[in-house]
Amino acid sequence: MSEKPVTFSPADLLPKEISSALHSRQREAPPGDLSVIEAQILAELDQPISMLFDWFERVPFAAASIGH
Repeated sequence: MSEKPVTFSPADLLPKEISSALHSRQREAPPGDLSVIEAQILAELDQPISMLFDWFERVPFAAASIGH
């Protein structure tokens, strides 16, 4: 018997009205502040983005939560 991970989405657990409202808010959420992200990377990795990556796009094209 193999074990498979169990995943749930808000649509599985919440009423449709609430799930729909959460989904629209996720879609409309603004991107994070790049200066905050740069500071966090520097604090955690002790190097600026320019030293860690050959290329870093400063304009976001998508966003996701930790759960994604």
